Amino acid sequence: MEETSSKDFTSVRFVDYRRDVLPVEKHVALSGLYTYKEAWKVASEGHVRVNGEQARCGDLVSESDEVLVHGRRLPPRQKIVSYLLNKPRKVLSSCTIGGNATKGELSKAEEFGTVIDLVPSNPRVSPAGRLDFDSEGLIVLTNDGSLIKLLTSPQYQMPKTYLALVRSFKYPEGPSDEQLASLVKGIALQNKDVLSCASARRIEHGAEDNTHWMEVILTEGKNREVRKLFKGIGFTVLRLIRTRIGSIAGPCEQEGNLRE
Repeated sequence: MEETSSKDFTSVRFVDYRRDVLPVEKHVALSGLYTYKEAWKVASEGHVRVNGEQARCGDLVSESDEVLVHGRRLPPRQKIVSYLLNKPRKVLSSCTIGGNATKGELSKAEEFGTVIDLVPSNPRVSPAGRLDFDSEGLIVLTNDGSLIKLLTSPQYQMPKTYLALVRSFKYPEGPSDEQLASLVKGIALQNKDVLSCASARRIEHGAEDNTHWMEVILTEGKNREVRKLFKGIGFTVLRLIRTRIGSIAGPCEQEGNLRE
């Protein structure tokens, strides 16, 4: 295991491991020539041969096997890597600048950069989920498709823990027990969507008047969900930090920037 830092305001934890036996579609993707979607397609359509035999999705292959796609031998698979990044504010969680990015995202990315700029470029990785432009804290970047699915798919309801600094001049003492209970029960928005969290509790008073640190745990990842939840009970989120994804703790929970 190796740890590296990127710039003076963020930190990266590097996890490097090899799996000798992998499903053929993952092996193809880790060649670096195909995305996971493309790898699954060529395998499911019968274009992959392993040691001369046709392979299908789910068939297991090792690094010593000869794997051909459309008759072309694949290069050695890339290492499976994962980075735990302490994302700073005003950095986009997007992979690249372009594609389906809006004009606003393009402008922000060109000025402030993306999380991809904060980790090594080889092998190529993708963020497992997103954090708002103005939010900070733990984000996982990896080239392991199974890990991305585990952390982001709604079917797994992976808990994500946040610290939120909130303020309300109408409720200077902070959210009441009833208001916190309503966050768990569900808040109806103006567009009739209902948002809720798994738990919400008060941590401590903030440094400034009328501010309070709250801990919120979500099991789904809707856009700006924590901010909308507190807005629904009359509070503004001044700062939002993700500290944990499942059992994975971010550097902000540790003493110092890096942990092993």
